[in-house]
Amino acid sequence: MIDTSNPAMCAATVSGADDDCVIAATTITIDATLRATGSRPLVLIASDSITVNQLIDVGSHRTNPEFVGAGADSPACTTGTPAGARGGGAGGSFSGRGGTGGKAANSGGESGGGSDGKAADGNATVTELRGGCPGQNGNGNGRGTGGHGGGAVYLVAGHRIDITGPRVDAAGEGGAPGKPEAGVSSGAGGGGSGGSGGMMGFDAPTIVCFRPEPDSRERRRRWRRQRRHDARQCRRGSEHNGSLGWGFRRREPRRERREWLLGRSSGSRWRRLRRDPGH
Repeated sequence: MIDTSNPAMCAATVSGADDDCVIAATTITIDATLRATGSRPLVLIASDSITVNQLIDVGSHRTNPEFVGAGADSPACTTGTPAGARGGGAGGSFSGRGGTGGKAANSGGESGGGSDGKAADGNATVTELRGGCPGQNGNGNGRGTGGHGGGAVYLVAGHRIDITGPRVDAAGEGGAPGKPEAGVSSGAGGGGSGGSGGMMGFDAPTIVCFRPEPDSRERRRRWRRQRRHDARQCRRGSEHNGSLGWGFRRREPRRERREWLLGRSSGSRWRRLRRDPGH
């Protein structure tokens, strides 16, 4: 776990990265899950290469305890218009505008309750490494809280970046649902909305993203699974061979089968067998 708010975990920089947590080396290899939290985005710099074999996670997640990604909820975010009585909050914005929240129903269950939350406009021109924006809270008693925005991560290498791991995650956190309050007859509060994802960047002369082919053991395992699947399909077909045709035809009594193999069964008898395998 990297805490980007801790200066001891970040390299000292000369200029241009005061708001980021920089980790620098000749080569960087990620062979175990790397998670980063804290107030600043994460920057990985290698003069030679970066190899990512496992997950890099700077996303925000509604877990217990809650996890907020590195650099989430950027100071550049604006709030938009909050929801009205028992309305749902709007989603977080980034380069595009977040989704509008849901309108609340009145006490009779019909429309006409509180207004929905309106998201702030997005900013299509991004000039700095930054995390995503939070979603709005819902309104009313028992309202749900909005999710945090996702964190931010930037990978820079002098020669190449190879990504073979599951993914690089900068997702925003989902919003919490509204809940009824005991003793309050006006219904549940509005649900919170999700935060927007944060920024991911990659900079190198060569960038390769791929998933390795399974080894021979995994290929054999898949082949065995396919064989078992085919066998099950064959058994099902034999139970319904009247509709599937003579590829799954039941065996006739020995004499009839021998006559059929020798070509001595009549055509009408063969047609009846195909229509009624149990004949």
